[in-house]
Amino acid sequence: MNTLAALRRIAIPAIPSLGMLITPFLPFTTSPTLWFGVPAPVVWVVAMIVLLVVALRIVEASYRRAAAPQGEVAR
Repeated sequence: MNTLAALRRIAIPAIPSLGMLITPFLPFTTSPTLWFGVPAPVVWVVAMIVLLVVALRIVEASYRRAAAPQGEVAR
């Protein structure tokens, strides 16, 4: 599938985005829990941001792979 907004290209970054959106509804955000000495919601949001960056990199790589001429390797 070579469309600009393929379902896979939308679904990959949607997972960490939804993880950030549901943060207030997760049970560990209402309790005084510390992960690595930092409040749990902060660690959760940072993890979702890192996952979002990785997901967007995967989507970018799929665009580059689709745009590369046959026989060439996209960087």
